[in-house]
Amino acid sequence: MNWQQQWQYLIEQLYFDFITFFEPKWENVVDFSRPPIFMNLPKSVVEHHANAAQQSLVIGVRQKNDTPSILLFVLETKGYDNQEFAQKVFNDFVATISEFHHKIPVNLLTLFLANSLPKDAERYEYRVGSTHLQLHFNHYIVREQYLEDLLDMVNPFAFVIAVCRLRLEHENAPKLMLENKLLLIKRLMQRFLKKRIQLQTVLVLLYFIKHALDLPKDWEAEFIALAKIEVQLSNAVTEQYKTLLINAIG
Repeated sequence: MNWQQQWQYLIEQLYFDFITFFEPKWENVVDFSRPPIFMNLPKSVVEHHANAAQQSLVIGVRQKNDTPSILLFVLETKGYDNQEFAQKVFNDFVATISEFHHKIPVNLLTLFLANSLPKDAERYEYRVGSTHLQLHFNHYIVREQYLEDLLDMVNPFAFVIAVCRLRLEHENAPKLMLENKLLLIKRLMQRFLKKRIQLQTVLVLLYFIKHALDLPKDWEAEFIALAKIEVQLSNAVTEQYKTLLINAIG
């Protein structure tokens, strides 16, 4: 799976947690009994995303009053080097609105996954003569989050952001990456044993941890061995659950 596909998988599997993490006020608006629908990007968006520093997901959301809405979810990965970020987001937003003939409301959320921010990260502005247009971006900046705060949050989707934070911090430090991958496994196990998180959610997060926090081959083998020991030593976990968890780890 590429990065965009991983996020689509996360949103599909953790839909309620995803929505309520980024948009808490939507908890009483969205009909969570109906899964999200991932739509094809407008052609103009696909063309400029071929090798882009940002990727977009167009997510169909059904509300409790049975009306549809769209969430344009933009993943930004290059930071300061992405000098055309605001222009591209504006183009994506306009293209998405046009795709649905201005009949379905479109919400916009940008997630910054790099160590720096692109130019004009919070808004797009166009000014010619007396014409002045502004589009403000609802956004979330991973680098500004503290790991312990994320791991203490009730919403399981905070673990996803914690993984992204560690990816930023230790991308070129395999020993620290290994130690922190093990920390995430331990914290997940603690939550599971305290019945604060569902088994299926743990399995989804384990999959994301494994693939999002890349380690060199030898370091990854060491991580898998240590993580499996961590699971095996847990007396409170049944053998059936241990097998599922170990398989998810690798």
